[in-house]
Amino acid sequence: MEIVISIKNLERGVFYEWIGPQVTMNTSRTFQQIVDEIDQIKPNIQLNLPANPKAVKQQIAKITLAQKKLREIEERVYLFGNRSGSGSAYRTYLSLKAMIQGMITDGNRFKLLAEEYFVDPEGTVTLLHDACLRDLELQRRIQQLKSLGLNRHQIIFAIWRVKAESDESYLPALKEYQRLSYRRRLSSGTENIQPRMR
Repeated sequence: MEIVISIKNLERGVFYEWIGPQVTMNTSRTFQQIVDEIDQIKPNIQLNLPANPKAVKQQIAKITLAQKKLREIEERVYLFGNRSGSGSAYRTYLSLKAMIQGMITDGNRFKLLAEEYFVDPEGTVTLLHDACLRDLELQRRIQQLKSLGLNRHQIIFAIWRVKAESDESYLPALKEYQRLSYRRRLSSGTENIQPRMR
């Protein structure tokens, strides 16, 4: 099924209008356009520390604006997902949704770290550095397990030791898996971070 969203620029922002099934745009091309938009937003969801207070505030503002744009994209993705039914288009919808939610979550984490940076700069830099290293290690492990042919449930069990049947602990592990595996880790300024010496 092909669908189209009409974008009308109004005085107060962008309005998305569902046109219906008589549309002409190819769904996979539309998803690719959305991925391209997300790729343009990615560089704004990062935190480079150490930095002066003005630069940190500017980074917070960039992250907030990027999150706003991601939420707008998420609404469009939701429209496509509701109409794509099952199959590859639906799986693409779920992947895009996970990618967007992961980026928004990363933005929230970075903003919290930025606020904490004003209180404890050294501790915040160390915390950000350690979190980035942990994510990189988990991504490496996920890729290694994928290369061995393990599926998502097996990987989640291998890393977090939870099974799909255990509802309470499985959902957080699934979200973490999606955050780490459906996109490459956003640049978080690790090249500018020096770990604190003890």
